Formats: sequence, structure tokens, C-alpha cells
Amino acid sequence: MSDSTIFQSLITTFVTEDFSDASGSTPPTGWTVDVIEGDSSIDQWRFDNPGNRTFPSFLVDPAAVFDSDAISNNDQPENVALISPVFDASTATQLFLKLDQQYLGLLDPDYGSQGSIEVYDGKQWQPIVTQLSDVVGTTRYDISKIAAGVGNAQVRFRWTGNWSYYWALDNVEVLDALTPGVTISGNPQVSEDNVPDTRNFQFVLNSKPTSDVTLNFTVDPAQLQPISSLTFTPDNWNVLQTAR
Repeated sequence: MSDSTIFQSLITTFVTEDFSDASGSTPPTGWTVDVIEGDSSIDQWRFDNPGNRTFPSFLVDPAAVFDSDAISNNDQPENVALISPVFDASTATQLFLKLDQQYLGLLDPDYGSQGSIEVYDGKQWQPIVTQLSDVVGTTRYDISKIAAGVGNAQVRFRWTGNWSYYWALDNVEVLDALTPGVTISGNPQVSEDNVPDTRNFQFVLNSKPTSDVTLNFTVDPAQLQPISSLTFTPDNWNVLQTAR
């Protein structure tokens, strides 16, 4: 058994949801949709890809989708939350939220959108992140300060917009630890000549470190110019950094 397998076996999972038993506008068991503002007959999180979008491969049908552009063309503002079941994290000393997502938003004074991730601390909803720019991939957040030790915690994904674009979610997990590692994204290419850049590879840690982590790069100088090291801290471990 590998060290990674042993580590994963020690992780406690409080929420795990791939939306496989959801359909239409009916969420999975225990999940709810709250139409805070909008027309409840159409402004809904759905699980049947109502806009017939082509999602990245990590979003497996059915995923949770709020497709403002496809189904909410009624010139009414939307504020609609997809809410997890209540989970008991009273024994947890740390807690992390992990999910796969594609958020494609619109920056516009009249029709702009936001994708807000919030956590219930037992008394009220607390913001984790508000997404304005596009986000695609696996994202991880440390929610320990808000939900660790809370017996009636929840997470919610709240779309606000007005005939904007869409937000798709899948593989939502709340855990007391994350498996260490590094994720590389970008557009890998092969270079046969010395080039002035590194093709903008992006790196992010898969778990929160206890101290600074530095990534150093060794390159063939005949093929690529030097790449500066990247340093991740316990504060920015989940923020993509670009190698240049």
C-alpha cells in the first residue's frame, strides 16, 4: 500500500457529492435550492445541462448547473443558491472544501454575474470566495476558521446575475485533510528552439502546507530560457502561479 493510499484512508469525508442521483431541477437527497431573488419557475439550479454545454471532461453529466444565459432570459435579476445538507464537523480541527467547476461569468454593469461560495458557521453564512473572472478546474479552499468544530455546518453555491453566462459544479467534497501534491495546468507545447517564455504553465498546491513550499525548475538552456522559482505559503497555496 502506497503512502498516498494510507494518507487517503485517514481522511474523514463530511460531504461528497457527484450529483449522479439528481435530475432535471431536482437536487440530490439532502440538497436544496433557495431562490432568494428571481422567478422560481425558471431560475433554478438544474442537473440536465439545459444549455447543452460542452463541459470539460472532469464535469461528468449530470453536474449541477445554473445556466443564466440559456434559461433565465426574462430580464429579471437572479440570486439563487444550491445548498448542501447539514454536516457535523464538531470534532474536526481543520476542514477543506474541494470541487470541480467551470464558472463563465459576465462583467457588465447591467448583466454582470458572480459565483459566490459561502459556508454556514452555525449562525450565519460566511463568504469564502466571490468569483468574477472565469474559473475552470479543481479548486480547494480552507474553511477551517468558519466550519471546523461546528455541528450544523453547510456550504452553498450562490449565483447572482441577469441573463449572464453559467456555472457548473461537480464532485463537491468537504474533508478534514487534502492529499498533498501539485497540479499543473496551462497549454503544454514542445519547443525545438530557444524560446523567450515557458508557455505559461500554471502551478498550484493540492493541500495547505505548514510552511513555505518552493518549486525550482531545471531546464535545458538549448531549449528554454531559465524559469524563476515559485513559492507557495500557507496563505496562497491554492492560488495559481504562472512559471515564467
